[in-house]
Amino acid sequence: MTRRQPSRSNKKVKTRQENTAIDLEELQLRRMGLMAGTLGLCMLSIVGTCVYLQGCEGAAFKSEAERNYQRKMRLDTQRGDIMDRNREVLATSVEVDTIYANPSEVDEPVEVAAELAAALDLDAEMVLRSLTSGGQFRYIKRQVTADESAKVMALKLPGIRTLREAKRFYPKKEMAGQLLGVVGFDSRGREGIEATFDESLRGGQLEARYHRNAYQRYAMLEGLPPIESEAGHSLQLTIDEKIQAVMERELERVALSSLAISAMGVVMDVQTGEVLALAHYPRFNPNRYRSEIAQDNSAMKAGKRVVHRYRNRVIADQFEPGSTMKMFTLAAGLEEGLVGLDDIIDTENGRYRVGRKTIHDAHRYKKLSVEEIIKYSSNIGCIKIAQMLGRERLHGYLREFGFGSRTRVGVVGDASGTLHPPKNWAEITLANVAFGQGVAVTALQLLSAASAIGNGGLLMRPRILKAERDSQGRILREWKPEIVRRVVSVTTAQQVLKALTRVVEHDGTGSKAWLYDYDVAGKTGTAQKPDNIAGGYAEDRWIATFMGLVPSKRPRIAMLVVVDEPQGLHYGGAVAAPVFQKVASWTLQYLGVAPTYGKRERLRRKKRQLRKRKRSNPPREAEGAFYDYPAGRMPGVNPMEPLSIEVPDFSGLSIRDAAELAQQHNLILDISGRGRAAGQAVPSGTPLDPWSRITVYFRELSRDGDQASEELEVGP
Repeated sequence: MTRRQPSRSNKKVKTRQENTAIDLEELQLRRMGLMAGTLGLCMLSIVGTCVYLQGCEGAAFKSEAERNYQRKMRLDTQRGDIMDRNREVLATSVEVDTIYANPSEVDEPVEVAAELAAALDLDAEMVLRSLTSGGQFRYIKRQVTADESAKVMALKLPGIRTLREAKRFYPKKEMAGQLLGVVGFDSRGREGIEATFDESLRGGQLEARYHRNAYQRYAMLEGLPPIESEAGHSLQLTIDEKIQAVMERELERVALSSLAISAMGVVMDVQTGEVLALAHYPRFNPNRYRSEIAQDNSAMKAGKRVVHRYRNRVIADQFEPGSTMKMFTLAAGLEEGLVGLDDIIDTENGRYRVGRKTIHDAHRYKKLSVEEIIKYSSNIGCIKIAQMLGRERLHGYLREFGFGSRTRVGVVGDASGTLHPPKNWAEITLANVAFGQGVAVTALQLLSAASAIGNGGLLMRPRILKAERDSQGRILREWKPEIVRRVVSVTTAQQVLKALTRVVEHDGTGSKAWLYDYDVAGKTGTAQKPDNIAGGYAEDRWIATFMGLVPSKRPRIAMLVVVDEPQGLHYGGAVAAPVFQKVASWTLQYLGVAPTYGKRERLRRKKRQLRKRKRSNPPREAEGAFYDYPAGRMPGVNPMEPLSIEVPDFSGLSIRDAAELAQQHNLILDISGRGRAAGQAVPSGTPLDPWSRITVYFRELSRDGDQASEELEVGP
């Protein structure tokens, strides 16, 4: 059987199929090549983009990622303490709770706001606004008490939480409150030492990183750095808390008993310029500064006269110093050799015309020695010394003593006072400045100038800061005594001190500052206050001052007491001098200063001083600037004053009511204790001379309304 040969047509078909297969294969290869090339380009592009992003933009994207997932927590470090000279803490920081809300978690804001307002003593509408304001964090009340925090947590309100914050705490409460100042919620100082040295006290800030995921959960990436590494520095002041406490106590007593609106007191170490006490009344408690400032503002809105309690008036407020300025007029005259202590000056029988004004003395003398001019605080005698000096020289000496310029004590608010250029002085201006009117000073300026007299004529820079210490107590910086300049010679300074010791003798204007165991050099001051409405000087508003140096032969301390607008017997010798006597006596014993005299001599001096004292009209303490006084009347003399008065019954009265009753009966009240009057040193009905001092004993009431049985407050 023969095999059948394929036909020609079949061969052609097979050839076409083979060609088609080849074409398809080539097409597929081309497509694969194209795809491979495309994929290669894509990969190259991706790789290039990755290289670009990683190499050129990597840092930016990394930072963006960290911003999205990482957070930085800034933490305030522990604020440094403020201590007195013996390192007793006056200001420190403690951790307390702050109440905050996450509004997104609060379902019933009206009810929650009402409960929070009741627990925290807040306005419900204010709380409601915080709860409905959106967001995830809103403060409700910061730095709450432990009781308030416990009340809120007991409510177990959804979305209400607490966090711990540092709060400034002042363990001595009102002590030196105006000097220390306050700290705000932002941990920054707002007043006083806290503001002036805020950067040192606050220290640095700590940073800690943490991670936040999509579920809002947090994880710390690193441990917290040690707090001590950036902790604030502590400040050691020159203030002595014990001397400060005594001064504050006595200022409170004199302000209450004399119905004064305020009082100030400063104690300074004569040789170093260190301020040992800087006190005010009314007192200021930095722990409650918001409420106390609110009270002052409310009183101002009600039209009442307000003494802002937070203000450091010792360095910031200016006043006319009155007769305390006479010691500097005397120093200038002695230094220039124009007068000597024994020189006699015609004091015109207490009446002297300057320009169109007639100036009077409270004590009328035809002639006085220069020493007696200071002793009896003669305006006319000091005017005549100033006229010998002339405007330029008197102005120059006052500038040398530091008047008209800041003390540079290093605390915010340091005022320069007012001392006009001599070219602007009229004839009456020279007279006024000689006895302390027409010139304005701060209390610290005035005491610093007096300290120069006690320091042999050397003016020292007043200092409140003693040292700056780190968190471990190591001293980083010390403030050393700084001599500003020599103002007068040692001889002149000694002569001025000799004249000032006459002031506290039994018949001087400052006899109530006399100490039986130490010699005192002092000067009283009684200045009329300017009338800002009618112009000129107010007839019934005075500033009473006493400034002293003890012991007088070699002074250790200088002290100034200022009482603003005392009622009744308003003279510096009657109001401020007794405060000096009490504080100076205590302070000298506390500092261990040896008495000037032995025990027997001290007793003889005391008996002699008491024997020589007798009633006079005008009072020994009378002084002041008396312009154009009515004819037929004598300055310091009240023709309506009775020759004798009967002591009233003070039983059951508050301190203020007792002070008002004493004023009505021409008596000076000495306060012992607090609360209600429980007894008095002189029985009611006893006849006394006008303006005698009478001690009334006060006690706190017990819960059942009876007098408490505790001992009376007699110590600091």
